[in-house]
Amino acid sequence: MSQTFHGRDVFAPAAAHLARGVRLEHFGPPVLDPVRLDLPAAREEGGELVGEVIAEDRFGNLITSLTAEGMARLAGGATVEVEVGDRRLGPLKASYAGAEPGVAAPIIGSQGRLEIFVREGSA
Repeated sequence: MSQTFHGRDVFAPAAAHLARGVRLEHFGPPVLDPVRLDLPAAREEGGELVGEVIAEDRFGNLITSLTAEGMARLAGGATVEVEVGDRRLGPLKASYAGAEPGVAAPIIGSQGRLEIFVREGSA
């Protein structure tokens, strides 16, 4: 099962079963005490959105606390430029293939968060 494509591997099959009339109880017991993650929030500083790395996935991509929604709101239609420390990574890539091999680049991942990736490598 994919770690990033739950829509394909989990949600789509579950939706198909539900559409065919399978009862919710078939999927398992109810979750009565879900664990909520206390993730750090991005913050605005001097007209910039500042965040931090909150996770690394199994491909070596760095997942940040910056959301696509927050970046779009602050950018107001302008091109989003990403900086990590004093290093400019440039504008968001539309796909992982949009970066040169071995070069760090920003992308909005499947969780709707800014990710830093290295094509054919590990960030």
